[in-house]
Amino acid sequence: MEKRKYLVPIISMALLAVILTGILFGAVYKKKPTEIKAETVKENQTYEMPEVMSFSAQTLEKALQSGKQSVDVKIEAIVSPSTAANKEVDFSTEWAISSSRKDEKVSDYLTVTQDSDGSATATVSCYKAFTGDKILITVTTRDGGFKAVCTANFVGIASDMAITSAATKKTTADRGEFYELGTNKTYDFNINLANVFNSVSTPTYEITIGASGSLYFGNYHTAYDSGLSHFTDIAVKPISEYKDRFITSATIKGNVLTVTTGEQSMENFYTHMEISSVDGVVNDGDCKYNRFVFVDEYDLFMDDDYDKKAEDNQKRIKSCYFTVTIKEALSGLTQTLRFWVEESVTKVQFAKSNLTF
Repeated sequence: MEKRKYLVPIISMALLAVILTGILFGAVYKKKPTEIKAETVKENQTYEMPEVMSFSAQTLEKALQSGKQSVDVKIEAIVSPSTAANKEVDFSTEWAISSSRKDEKVSDYLTVTQDSDGSATATVSCYKAFTGDKILITVTTRDGGFKAVCTANFVGIASDMAITSAATKKTTADRGEFYELGTNKTYDFNINLANVFNSVSTPTYEITIGASGSLYFGNYHTAYDSGLSHFTDIAVKPISEYKDRFITSATIKGNVLTVTTGEQSMENFYTHMEISSVDGVVNDGDCKYNRFVFVDEYDLFMDDDYDKKAEDNQKRIKSCYFTVTIKEALSGLTQTLRFWVEESVTKVQFAKSNLTF
């Protein structure tokens, strides 16, 4: 009996909460809203009016190419309670206050057409791109004047990406089309995104630095006392292991890609230098690890196997390159640029400082 005393007031409070909810949301009511995207909309299907709906350049372009004049989405405003005698509503559209096109006719860009006078179902049609602006779709009940608002956006998805640079020109060789960059320099590349409407949303980029090809590298030793040099542990390694030493950074600000190169060309590349010793006595000096296996012009190493690998390196290097891949997240468009780093000029001087005539 004691439990029943507490049960009655709990049930009463629950019923009161339900009644209050019905009063507060007595006109236009929606479930928790989700965004409707035009690219996910199915024909001949009606969607509950959301808080946000978006159209994209891709879907509008596709519609126009198929002979249609617009992209259409059918929506329904949910009027509660379901037993209300008068469920008639009116739809209206207007630019959001911050829109740059607010002096233009909204109907040139987007319209809402009800199935019939007072109908809660209507077709939203997008005719033109309005990237960067917002259109407010308002539904108002004729009974009580209750309102619900849906914000329509246009996503200017790019359909084309082009990357150019005035700082360096493309070259075509065994490694394909690539940019030849100098050591210890910075280069800018302009990223141009476009679509048929010349209206692209603010992009988000992802950058990946890579490399293609493999070369012979080995441990290079110079004897401290005699000055003689030799290689050990020669092996083929992918140049991707060292890509960060040649393309030291690649960043994008706005629509400008900035690429910075390292201080070495591949032919002069080594990872680091060490001084080795035995029992405290210097034995091998200037030990350059993972140095590029270069051609021994003066045959100082007197090693036929080394000479073959060095000659092979000269063939391999012609098809090697570094890459910077740019992906635009919204459209999924990607571009991969190929690079090779050559030694830059560091100074110029005359052979003689004085001339006599």
